[in-house]
Amino acid sequence: MPVFRNRRMHFGAWSVTAVLLGALSLLAFTGPDQAGLAANPATPVEEETPVSEATADDVTIGLLPGASFEDDAFTAKIRIENKGAMPVSFEEGLIELEIRSPDGTSATIPVHESSPTLPCSLPSGKQLVLSLTFELPAGEEPVSLTVGFVEVERSGAKVILPFAAGSGASAIGGAGMPGASATGGANASTPQTMFPAEPGASPEAGGCQS
Repeated sequence: MPVFRNRRMHFGAWSVTAVLLGALSLLAFTGPDQAGLAANPATPVEEETPVSEATADDVTIGLLPGASFEDDAFTAKIRIENKGAMPVSFEEGLIELEIRSPDGTSATIPVHESSPTLPCSLPSGKQLVLSLTFELPAGEEPVSLTVGFVEVERSGAKVILPFAAGSGASAIGGAGMPGASATGGANASTPQTMFPAEPGASPEAGGCQS
């Protein structure tokens, strides 16, 4: 019987040792942060920094990194922030891609597809990431992206975003709009149906939603 007790004691000591070694191995493999039940929360992913950006009439538009080619399509993403007091509207007809052929000839092409779908209105104080896809003819290369937008009783505001490395964006403010980054544009009567009666309400054109 004493021998049996000794065997139980040896077996118990071996079990404790095995458990301790297993715990130490787990810590060595995962590290203290992963092994702990109350590990530190993951660091929030920072917003992408625009390659270039400019502001016209309190609307900041920036070109995000990662423009891509797929077959005959070219896709670029832009971030828009409406810092003004009134909503602004975006339409496919006011956005165009400048392209250049191998012989140096330049031309512009319209938006083929957008996400969220245009037209749409961006309320005051809101941000939007807009994906724009263009059908790129063979042999052509993108030069710059022009993004125009419609303001209440103003027109002509736009931001020009070049794709060449190191090139800065430029802006043209809408006609008669105080505080524009640049002057230009032409007077035009903006259809009021494009905008809500009050800032932040849903316009007939639809709100910009992903």
